[in-house]
Amino acid sequence: MRSLYITAALLLLLSCGRQKGLEKETPLFINNAQEKLWLFNSITKDKYGKDLHMCALIVYDTLRTGSNVNCFTSIWSQQDSSYYFGKKASQNANLTGDTKFPLTLSLPELDSSAGWLWQLNRKKMSWCAETLIHKTKYHAQYPFSLYKSSDGSSFNSVSPITAKTKISGLKNIKGTTTLFINTIDKKEKLISNKNSPHLVWVNLRLESGLSFSFLFNLLNDGSSQIQGYTIFDSLNKPINDLNIKIAAVPSAVWKSNLSGKTYPLGFKITINNKSDLIISPRKQEQELFSKTSSFWMGAVYVLDPNNSAQKGSGNMYIFKP
Repeated sequence: MRSLYITAALLLLLSCGRQKGLEKETPLFINNAQEKLWLFNSITKDKYGKDLHMCALIVYDTLRTGSNVNCFTSIWSQQDSSYYFGKKASQNANLTGDTKFPLTLSLPELDSSAGWLWQLNRKKMSWCAETLIHKTKYHAQYPFSLYKSSDGSSFNSVSPITAKTKISGLKNIKGTTTLFINTIDKKEKLISNKNSPHLVWVNLRLESGLSFSFLFNLLNDGSSQIQGYTIFDSLNKPINDLNIKIAAVPSAVWKSNLSGKTYPLGFKITINNKSDLIISPRKQEQELFSKTSSFWMGAVYVLDPNNSAQKGSGNMYIFKP
């Protein structure tokens, strides 16, 4: 693993201005929440035709002293199987936009080697962070639509967004990617479940065009308690009312030499009792290590359980108390 400051900018070209969010857009905002997560994920191709996975996570909470904001970014490269990550934290972050666009988050330079900035309008988003070697930009002409998860929980997904991509630095890439945006409320409540040693969020894109996002607690017996899911068809229209089951693959366990934590890295997903998918890591060593908040964040395959053929790929986050 290579620890470094990641620079990234995600730009969705749409309109600016101070606009009150619609009721269905409320989950994007703080809106008096004590804690919230925003997740941004994409997979693109480099000049060799190899995958480049990018994950970004913003964690906001007021459960401790002040308004704490932690920002994390990771990149996994298929071309050389390298894993890069960056992280920043602040107790003095400037966060505005409880119910109106733009929603703006900035970390002052005193709290980081350089300022980090995230800004979201109804028709524009930018995410900027510092790195030594990477600068990433996404450009798109697609307005977003926000959808609640299947059970109406605090998990929400923006419909997949197709964007033109340019990455410069150690990786020089131009191409097209699919950008995924998700929000989660009340992470601490979900992760403190005494019967669940892990909280898992996963986003998948199949070669058929289907997109999946799942949030679930993994239970001690290897089964799961699904907190919510969103599924989009190849036209990015939501699919509802499916019977989803997720179970851990017992043999797919990895223990970090850095944090000492053990992570389940393989899962079997059953849809309507007949369609099975296997989630498997593209590299085990994708732990974002910190003395206070280590967790697993990185790239995964989607495999056919019958012949191990690849059916898609995605990104996964595993939180362990």
